[in-house]
Amino acid sequence: MAYLILYVLIGLVLLVFIAFFFKFFSLWFRALLSGAHISMVRMIGMWIRRVKMKVIVDSRIMVTKAGMDLDSDQLETHYLAGGDVIRVSKALAAAFWKVRGIEALLAATRALLTRITSPPAR
Repeated sequence: MAYLILYVLIGLVLLVFIAFFFKFFSLWFRALLSGAHISMVRMIGMWIRRVKMKVIVDSRIMVTKAGMDLDSDQLETHYLAGGDVIRVSKALAAAFWKVRGIEALLAATRALLTRITSPPAR
């Protein structure tokens, strides 16, 4: 009888673990494949704090793909403060790409000016 109770308790613990795992697995796996890793423990923390995990994961993927290194904790803090995380992430990504485009244009201009102003090789 004692073994039966033990097996039932182990089964219930495993069932709860599997339920939690599948609840967060799709978002965790999507973040992992996109290079914007968010740990499963952090996602459980977001669930406890009632933060929309999809918003945070999508925003983190967006800014990571733009080339920025923004922690999910910063995005979560902005969400909890009442900010629109998706709009801010889009604006950050767009601004980051514009700055990179301007830097590339300046580098090309410098290379062209160096080529024009340097004396020809003999």
